[in-house]
This record gives sequence, C-alpha cells and structure tokens, in this order.
Amino acid sequence: MQFFVSLDDFANSMVFDANEKKQFVQLLNHIFFGLHGENLIEGHFQYGDKEAMVKVFAAAPDGGIVCQPSALGAELFLSAFGMADKHLDEIFLADFPELPDGVPNGFPEAMPTKV
Repeated sequence: MQFFVSLDDFANSMVFDANEKKQFVQLLNHIFFGLHGENLIEGHFQYGDKEAMVKVFAAAPDGGIVCQPSALGAELFLSAFGMADKHLDEIFLADFPELPDGVPNGFPEAMPTKV
C-alpha cells in the first residue's frame, strides 16, 4: 500500500492558509512524525524534493511524499467515516463508498511505489 503523492497535491488537499504555507516544512515534520508516532503509518516514510524522492521511488516526477498506512491507520480511517464494519481490504475496491462532501477523495497524481 506504499504510495507517492506530490508535495503540491498534498498541500492543496490540506488547504493551508498563508501562515501555514510559510511553515510547510515544519508542518510536514509534525504531521508525518506524529502519524508515525501513533503507528498510523509504517516506519519507512520520506518526503522532500525530487532528488530525495528518486532515492526511494525512482519514478518520482517531482518532490513529494512516500509513505504507507498501517493496518491501525486504515482501521482509524474507516472508523472516522462511519465504516468500522468494513474489512480492511475493502478500501481497495472500486466501489468503495464516497467520502462525505468536502473531504478530499484521494490525490489526482498519486502513484503506487510497488506493484
């Protein structure tokens, strides 16, 4: 389930205000080390410019983020959106339910890092 998402897609989905945009790197640190600290993403994650990304994902077209949700993270995701009764593998189904209005439903340019 490891994937790459561009920094632009990530920032756009977060809808940062002007002040938050100035603190983008600090926010990335807080977000990803926090997710890892709570075991919501697996241990190997990285973010940075294209030069850093191609070291972990050779096909990275630009700067971005490579991470992998943990089973606990996927369970929390399902519970947060009222789907705690779903099995974890259902998040991969094409007919997975739409998220509530206003919640970004994925990243347009996201790519799996392993197939």
